[in-house]
Amino acid sequence: MTQRKLRGHVPWGFILAAPDPNLPKHLVPVPEQLEALEKAFNFLDGGSSLRDTARWLAYHTKRPISFTALHRLYEQRATAKGDN
Repeated sequence: MTQRKLRGHVPWGFILAAPDPNLPKHLVPVPEQLEALEKAFNFLDGGSSLRDTARWLAYHTKRPISFTALHRLYEQRATAKGDN
């Protein structure tokens, strides 16, 4: 089986890790970050601003995120759910 190489950046809510140093790295979800992201989406659904929500998310997860990146993730979520 061939391993696909990750191109670009690591998606928000994931880290690049390997269970063993001799194995190739792969994306591993960070549950705390993904839970906080869902909470942030709920804030946005409730009318909170993108900038304030991005600040809240960065503060609570200790991982930076711009309001434009949050907007992109929010739009991807809406598209995936079919909420056009």
